Amino acid sequence: MRDVLMRRGVWTGWVATLVICHVLAGCRPAPLVEEVDTVCWEYPEHGSYSFVLESRWEPKPGADMGEVPYAVTSEGGVSYVTPTLAVVTSDYQRPYTHGKKVGDCFPRDEVFEGWVSVLKQDTRNRIFGEELPERLIGGERARGVTYRAVRDGLFMEVWLVPRPDAIWQIFLFPGEGETVVPEELYRMLDSFQWIAPSRLPTAGES
Repeated sequence: MRDVLMRRGVWTGWVATLVICHVLAGCRPAPLVEEVDTVCWEYPEHGSYSFVLESRWEPKPGADMGEVPYAVTSEGGVSYVTPTLAVVTSDYQRPYTHGKKVGDCFPRDEVFEGWVSVLKQDTRNRIFGEELPERLIGGERARGVTYRAVRDGLFMEVWLVPRPDAIWQIFLFPGEGETVVPEELYRMLDSFQWIAPSRLPTAGES
């Protein structure tokens, strides 16, 4: 009998709580809102980066891909034909970012998906391979793909990193005739650290 009364008391208390919660708006459960990972273009100029160079690798300037610092083996290697790490940076005024400007914030996945879509459509210059599992590079979300260049058939793995200062692309070339990226390149990729620009945008730039 005591157990029955206790269960009845619990039931009565639950009903009373339900009635009170129905009357008081503050007791209603908050609607579920999916959190969106956004990136804001905060700087009018890009920053820099650093990584730990593997032994027998050396940094050299690259002219054929723009202002590209990259690392190649020091054993007489030629860029891209032998294993190479290359870095390219650009602002957010790209076809796949729809002309963003400094001060804009937008979903990071929008940048990723637009970039992959453009690469897949560019069949004139690329033979698209596959999309790679997402990873972190220097603590930032990065999306990767593989493809071959139509011009010379070189295989490459490319990682896109949207940051507040710029869009960064990191190219990993296993070398001519190769499709397996050397572990040294991955270790250098794992050691990346990002360096923010030294100044914030002025009122006229934002």
